[in-house]
Amino acid sequence: MRKSDIIKSFNKGAASYEEAAKLQAEVGSQLLKLAQTSDHSAKIIYDLGCGTGNLTYSLAQHFNQAKTIGIDIASNMIKIAKANYAAVDLSFICEDIEHYLFNFENIDLVFSNLMLQWVNLANLLPKLQRALKPNGKLIFSIVGANSLYELKNSWEAIDQYPHVHNFISQKTLKNLLLANEFHCYQFIRKLHTRFFPTCHTLLQELKLSGVHNLHDNRKRGLLGKNSFKQFINNYEQYRCSKGLPLTYQIYYITAGKVPCPK
Repeated sequence: MRKSDIIKSFNKGAASYEEAAKLQAEVGSQLLKLAQTSDHSAKIIYDLGCGTGNLTYSLAQHFNQAKTIGIDIASNMIKIAKANYAAVDLSFICEDIEHYLFNFENIDLVFSNLMLQWVNLANLLPKLQRALKPNGKLIFSIVGANSLYELKNSWEAIDQYPHVHNFISQKTLKNLLLANEFHCYQFIRKLHTRFFPTCHTLLQELKLSGVHNLHDNRKRGLLGKNSFKQFINNYEQYRCSKGLPLTYQIYYITAGKVPCPK
């Protein structure tokens, strides 16, 4: 997964992101509720992968004594966020969080909605461990390993190329958190299923929201008509009364540097 592909994908999808990113909004709303149960005395909050800034603003409204900072790697997302919330005391930074210089033990809350699947967690988690205050929290949602199985299965019968990103497993994620001395307070698994009238509308939403196949070994160039027709026929086997399903496995995690308070 190349960083340049991620930047290109989300920059391209920025203008249509809010309209297309229905899953992100749904998951973000639930993640925000987890964050709102945290200590209201937070002074420094970072929203990693802030996109167009909607959740950054919601965090700032709830933690109204805190300085809230949104970071995103896509410059077009940051431009929209700054325009949307120009009248609000928020900071938006265009930066690759894997290279961002966080201050030591400076952050009360790191929040991230459906972004960390696009980074190298083995590199990022040690940085966040150092950046959080002793009682700081990491609250995030991330796409899990069993996501988009309908899409994956429909392509597997056609060719050997990966058409779906390899998302992280629960075991691997828990081990990474443990290896970086994070105590996991909550680990919630939920399935979110979106329904579409056709394969075209399903794929269009993935594309417009910037969430499509970024695997390094993916097949590049246009697909043949016969292959795409076969893909549609395969996917139609999943159709139900609500339409064609697209299922995401989402992990909701609350973690900290100290053992879970009694």
